[in-house]
Amino acid sequence: MAHHLEGIAIAIALAACVYGIVWATGALKERQIQNHRQSIERYFEKRGEKLTRARWKPFGPGAQTDLSVLFEVTYLDADGKEHSARCKVGSSGVYLTDDELTGD
Repeated sequence: MAHHLEGIAIAIALAACVYGIVWATGALKERQIQNHRQSIERYFEKRGEKLTRARWKPFGPGAQTDLSVLFEVTYLDADGKEHSARCKVGSSGVYLTDDELTGD
């Protein structure tokens, strides 16, 4: 009976460790995504534009080819016109692709 309880205690301890590792990894990834969003906001502010939405796209085009993080963004240009674009954030900075005017 004692060996059976030891086995259960070990299984519970291992499950708690795995859960803790998964939670910590998720928390670190969320912090990284927040940092990238702030980089995107600064990018638009420097251009005299305003970011209105940034949605992380972990499986977007190019996501598997390098270490960049991909977002779909909506922003207002300096004239107040709305755009949508794909945004890539990496060690070299912020880059926009597929930038389209979506509103007046």
